[in-house]
Amino acid sequence: MSALILTACGNAGQSQKSDKLQVYTSFYAMYDFAKQIGGDKADVYLLCPVGSEPHDFEPKTSDMAKLSKADVFIYNGMGMESWAEKTVQSLKNDTLSIVEASKNIPYVTENEDAHVWLDPENAIYEMKNIKDAFCAKDAANSAYYESRYEECEKKTDKLINDYKAASKDFKNRTLISYKI
Repeated sequence: MSALILTACGNAGQSQKSDKLQVYTSFYAMYDFAKQIGGDKADVYLLCPVGSEPHDFEPKTSDMAKLSKADVFIYNGMGMESWAEKTVQSLKNDTLSIVEASKNIPYVTENEDAHVWLDPENAIYEMKNIKDAFCAKDAANSAYYESRYEECEKKTDKLINDYKAASKDFKNRTLISYKI
């Protein structure tokens, strides 16, 4: 019993480095995508608290300290997080992989609404960008990330097809939407 207590106390002050990818995300949509792709191979953290406005968020010193030790930082881009690029430039972490999830989405222009992940087809591209970064950073687990991405892609494709099938019932109706 004494040996068990001494062993437990001896390890109490030591922090163990996780073998998992250490991933920080700008806001909840990016967090969710990263969790879906990373599964149990990544520790995913959210910088902008849920319910906060990612447009106006400013990282604290403690956030900067966390990012300086991270493996991957994911943000949407397209001006969604005005603070992200400035934050990345000020970091002293040469090994940090930076993922602008909205980069290279077909048919999305620079002046388009930054909320591109709301279109499921664009969400697939953002998840692919995240998956590619995880595979590059953690090649030993790339098959795992590929598999999880493929599962997300299948679910999203099903959602798209279900929406298209349901929308056939609305051919002669008017839908009014407000775009912010």
